[in-house]
Amino acid sequence: MEVNVSMIPAARDGECNAYLIERNGECVLIDAPEQAVDVVKKITNNGKKLTAVILTHGHFDHIFGLKAIEKYSGAKVYMHEAETSMLRDTSMNLAGLAYLPSTFPVYTGSVTPLHDGSSLTIADITYQIFHAPGHTPGCICIAMGSMIFTGDFIFKSSIGNTSFPNSKPLDMERSLQRFINTFGSGEYTLCPGHGEKTMLSREIKYNQFFQ
Repeated sequence: MEVNVSMIPAARDGECNAYLIERNGECVLIDAPEQAVDVVKKITNNGKKLTAVILTHGHFDHIFGLKAIEKYSGAKVYMHEAETSMLRDTSMNLAGLAYLPSTFPVYTGSVTPLHDGSSLTIADITYQIFHAPGHTPGCICIAMGSMIFTGDFIFKSSIGNTSFPNSKPLDMERSLQRFINTFGSGEYTLCPGHGEKTMLSREIKYNQFFQ
């Protein structure tokens, strides 16, 4: 069966991209911003099933819709084991900068922890987990065939911010080098948490942070 990948783009400042992967009526959501809630409701009402939500990291823009999405769909939630505490900590997930802590929809449900090298197979699609600390301690990329969902690790011509309280610039440098060593010889489409898609070959050639 054909695999359909669609981007749920950020609708306004303060939101991030999400990605919906669907095969034979079974879906996986990469990240859970607010604008993804209505998309999940729509596909569910159309008879499709959201099986899993895989979070690239725990900043508020990537998890704002998680509570509603999990409640509505019953999807299993996955994120890196170093990141799970950020779901409930509005200072570390930066929600406190944009919302009153009492108004942010904190997710308190179950999470299945991931680690570097984890592999998930859902609807005969395999997702490989690459741990990329730097932007946050548990930031991950998710490789699926020739696509890599990079969250806030790599953007077109840029990389994730490393000035946040739990960011580490040296970890980011190491993650970038390991990422190139792991994927640099292949031709991959990078699907970032912000901005447009890009090609890994382009970023290796033109992204100043790869030099």
